[in-house]
Amino acid sequence: MASTNQPQDTTTTTVSSTTDTTSINTSTGSVPIIAPHTKFSLDVLNIAQTSQIQNGLRQKDYTRYRQYCTRRLGRVRSTLKKHIGKKNYIAKLNDSKNIIDFRYLLIVLIKTERAWAYANALKNDYEQQDAPRLKVHMNSRFAKAAVHAAQLERFCKEVADAYTQVEATAYASFIKSANFMSHQQWLEALEEIIVSKTLYEEMAAHGTPTLRDLYTHRVEDAEPTIRYCMYNLRNLDGGSASSTVPPKVAAAAKARTDPLVSSIKSTGATSTSSGGAAPMSTISWRSRQVRVSSEKVRERLVAQDQLVKEQSSIKVAEEAFQMYEKIVKHLLDAEVIVRNEVVNIVRSNITTKTVKSENEEADLKALLAYITYQKFSQLYKRNQALLNAYLEVLESGAARDQGIVKIKKSKVTYRDVVRIYTNQVKVFGKMIENRNETRPDPTLDAQLQVVRAARLHYISVCLAGTKKWSESMATLERSQTILAAAKKTLANKPNLAEVLKTVQQLEAGGASVKSQVHANAFIQQISSDDGLKKQMSELSLQSIGGGGGAKSEGQQQDLISGLDNFDTGFLAEKRLVDCPPLQPVPTKPLFFDLAFNQCQFPSLEARKKATSKGLFGFWGR
Repeated sequence: MASTNQPQDTTTTTVSSTTDTTSINTSTGSVPIIAPHTKFSLDVLNIAQTSQIQNGLRQKDYTRYRQYCTRRLGRVRSTLKKHIGKKNYIAKLNDSKNIIDFRYLLIVLIKTERAWAYANALKNDYEQQDAPRLKVHMNSRFAKAAVHAAQLERFCKEVADAYTQVEATAYASFIKSANFMSHQQWLEALEEIIVSKTLYEEMAAHGTPTLRDLYTHRVEDAEPTIRYCMYNLRNLDGGSASSTVPPKVAAAAKARTDPLVSSIKSTGATSTSSGGAAPMSTISWRSRQVRVSSEKVRERLVAQDQLVKEQSSIKVAEEAFQMYEKIVKHLLDAEVIVRNEVVNIVRSNITTKTVKSENEEADLKALLAYITYQKFSQLYKRNQALLNAYLEVLESGAARDQGIVKIKKSKVTYRDVVRIYTNQVKVFGKMIENRNETRPDPTLDAQLQVVRAARLHYISVCLAGTKKWSESMATLERSQTILAAAKKTLANKPNLAEVLKTVQQLEAGGASVKSQVHANAFIQQISSDDGLKKQMSELSLQSIGGGGGAKSEGQQQDLISGLDNFDTGFLAEKRLVDCPPLQPVPTKPLFFDLAFNQCQFPSLEARKKATSKGLFGFWGR
């Protein structure tokens, strides 16, 4: 069973065990070697690549890596001696029944890496010095690495799970191909490298998602080796051989890989297979498939996706707005969960970083970028729905009691529109930062400029409402300049017809507001400047061929008497029409008498009350 006390630099591995049949003898401090019912799991390629990257192979320093493998091998052996006793550890481990700890597999892997690194260091020296003794030593080291790789493959087939068996076979084939190439056995090397490439391709398609990039890189590394083997085979045949893989080699490689490939698909080692994949288990973002491992995040993404589908069929503005609120809430919850996971894995990678953990960190950051983009996208649509409702109220001039505007308690003003457009500028900027494409898109920047121009347009409307005419005019000029620049970028873009329509509406609205601001500023200047007011009163322009006698008779004092002339005399008294003064007229009562004689009044006899004289007639009523 795997010990919890692992060395500091030992790469983290996954161990799964079912039943442990080992028993510890406390008197001797040793463990009798009994075959355990255990299935170990070891990330072979992850451990090897992580060790190589962190210990010199970025600079092709094979000697440094070999020395690291020696030190690490001593540390792992030391922990095993303390765990099961020195006597039982010294026993030869040529039988897989003696493997009772996953670190035995790790020891064989490190020994393979050490021999392989030593062989490559000798190969570099041989290429520089061309000493025959170095070549013999190099070949012996490659052969030793192949022996250790074959031992690792055999042990994994008996004590490891199915996925580890496939990975160990692919790794062993890669090491064996290097050994055969050093001995110039091109057919054997070609078969081994084809087996390795085939298995890594299948693991990249169906294996652990966090190691997909690692498998893909190993497939790319195998391509030059295959071409080199084919080149040497053609030279051996005098250049007459075909450029394709020999059928015999292809058949042998296929016979070895088919059972392993089927085991990957049948044992359920794949978490990304399309057959039984849960909804939103993987997402496509920036040309890569990102796995959603957290169940909580997946639930929120599924709920968000369903709400988006329901929202597309809603016609009522208020219901659509409430649906946007629910969608954004789900995305915010998912963003918080993923952000915490990113923080935790970044902290862990500071101390112990592996290729697998680096891939997990990259996947989590990609998932966070996807969720952030979706959040800002839905926020933008929500704010746009609110903007359309506010602008409809402001343009119609009547406040509605129903719809989205019901959410706002006070009266809708252009200040609310400016506030929402300010948020839209921030949201759209965040969308551009987290967009799916890695290349810059000029149309997105142009759309952001349109949103900024719309904000400036409504700021100028607010300034005009406070009678700040010069500030309003300057803001409008700035808005029109931005719109003109954005219009050039968005021209001839059929998919951006809605944005171009918005640009045209803003240009027409800007011209209207500019005319109103100019006229109001002129009237205000006339009312405040007496000299200008006097000059305007004395100004008179006569139309050609119309009303020639108007000027000779003097300035007109009303507007209607000088329709053919521009005469400002009416401005002083604000007179439009010259009406005669009202004079008192005596009334004629005769007309009223005649009317009285023609009137027919109804009879009132029925309304008289009856009278009674009583006992004595002169006392009655």
